Amino acid sequence: KKAWEFLRAQIAAGRQAYIVCPRIESEDEQNSRSSAEEVYRKLQKSELASASIGLVHGQMDRDERAQIMNAFHRGTIQVLVSTTVVEVGVDVPNATLMVILQADRFGLSQLHQLRGRVGRGVHRGNCFLFSYTESEDALKRLAVMEQTTDGFEIAEADFQARGPGDIFGTRQHGELPLRVADLRRDAAILQETREVALRLVEKGEFDQPRFAPLKVRVLDRFGQLMDLGQSG
Repeated sequence: KKAWEFLRAQIAAGRQAYIVCPRIESEDEQNSRSSAEEVYRKLQKSELASASIGLVHGQMDRDERAQIMNAFHRGTIQVLVSTTVVEVGVDVPNATLMVILQADRFGLSQLHQLRGRVGRGVHRGNCFLFSYTESEDALKRLAVMEQTTDGFEIAEADFQARGPGDIFGTRQHGELPLRVADLRRDAAILQETREVALRLVEKGEFDQPRFAPLKVRVLDRFGQLMDLGQSG
């Protein structure tokens, strides 16, 4: 309730706000409360009904989306309900508030990018994160956003929480099956090793007879996954 009161105060002061939703629409009753289309409909019937409210998401026609974003930039739209299409490339200095619904559905790095859309002008920016989750792990992740605005710290926390993913395959998060190396601890030496390997491939040295045993081992272990990684 206090957050919505703050939102109304910001609009009354001539500022603008984003309300970011994790999805466009949802048939599930609980999740539909935070869908962009449902939030947009509710705001039009709320105490903010007198404000100019816009809706933008990725399934809109490009021209329509651009028209709405331009209206928000000009200030003719005061409250913009959106999905993550506003994550990058949006600069509205008069926007001072962002409300993110079901924030636990986003990665920390994504939340950091979204938060960076406000406070870009002379007025202080505020970002409110809402979540229905009772997961301790999810709440700990969100607490990081309270503790720091440092992008590197947030990226590291996101990395630790989500894992690096499957570099060659299709998994988006999780731990890699490394027997000795640790991607966090050994990041520098792994990066150096990667650069050396790339140079060997670029110079054609990987095809030299002296590297034949290594090439056979690499292709035997990672060949299928490497093909998958290059197919996208």
